[in-house]
Amino acid sequence: MIDKKQLLATVSAVCILLLLALARPAAACDGNACGDIQTTWENNCHVVKNRGTHKVNVQWGPFGCVLWAGDSCQIKNLDGSCIGTIVGDLKATYAN
Repeated sequence: MIDKKQLLATVSAVCILLLLALARPAAACDGNACGDIQTTWENNCHVVKNRGTHKVNVQWGPFGCVLWAGDSCQIKNLDGSCIGTIVGDLKATYAN
């Protein structure tokens, strides 16, 4: 017979390990608009979203985009494939 407490503990431990393995650290940010952007990992892509009310220039390593209030962009290669690891700093500054 399966011990329910032992099974629950094992399943919980496996779930925690999976979450830790899939978690991606938040990107450190430099610039005056860092408080207005949010980075997430969605559908195997890095996504940057402008949660503020002003236009923001985003530069993450060699990749960049300009985001109006409420806009978001996926960080992708020129061929449209998502970038798994971005080498370089994340910078967000208010656009003119």
